[in-house]
Parts: sequence; structure tokens; C-alpha cells
Amino acid sequence: MGEEANKKEANEIHRDIKPSNILVTKDRLIKLCDLGVSGELVGSLAGTSMGTSAYMAPERIRGEKYSITSDVWSLEMTLLELALNRFPLRSQNEDGSTVALHPFELLQTVVTFEMPSMNDEVLIGIKWTKGLQNFLVTW
Repeated sequence: MGEEANKKEANEIHRDIKPSNILVTKDRLIKLCDLGVSGELVGSLAGTSMGTSAYMAPERIRGEKYSITSDVWSLEMTLLELALNRFPLRSQNEDGSTVALHPFELLQTVVTFEMPSMNDEVLIGIKWTKGLQNFLVTW
């Protein structure tokens, strides 16, 4: 039964990866929760519209079908948020401060978003690992 369950899990996409759906156990294991919108891949694609728009992949916003790359995009946005300690897509005011994007502006931004460069900021103690840099820029 365990092997059969693993095969089934390998054919599923989560469709709603975001920070609040990632748990860390006391043993430091990372687990995905809220599988209510997950779905089985059929021919590597799933067609229903699900997920949280702030973490939705560009292809989903354009109306294309889900694939495993949709979950990878959501994971990248989640990791970038964790690394920056704020949601990465924001609007800049004239005074240089940033504010959350309007929902429609957010969707447009996701479709045209280019991953920012992950430059070290030694003066404030930020040094990005090469692994994280490579993962985030390969999209």
C-alpha cells in the first residue's frame, strides 16, 4: 500500500503553495498542508482553476493549464518572500516606500515579472547561497 500511495503522490500537483501552507516540524522536516485543491496530473496537466492569486504562476493567469512548473513558480515566490522577509511584488510610491499591489495590478505584474538579481548585501548581513540564486533565476 505504501508504494502505491507514493506513486499516486508523485502524480499530484499541490496548486496552492504559499507560506501559510508550508509547515516545519520540531524535527525540522518541511511538510505541505492544505491539500484541498491539489489534483492529479492527467497527461502532465490539470485544467481547473485553483490557488491563491498572489502565488499563482504566470501561465495560470494567462488561462493555460496547470503543470508541475506552476507549483515550482509558487515555491519560488514563497522562497523569495522568505528570503526578503516580505512579499516580493510591491508597488513603489514617489517617496520610495512600497505598498501592496492592487489585485488586478498584481496579476499583471506576475505575468511580466522578472526575477530580481540576488546580490549580496554585506553591509546588512545578507549573503545569498549560490543554490538559492540558481534556483530562483532559472525560472
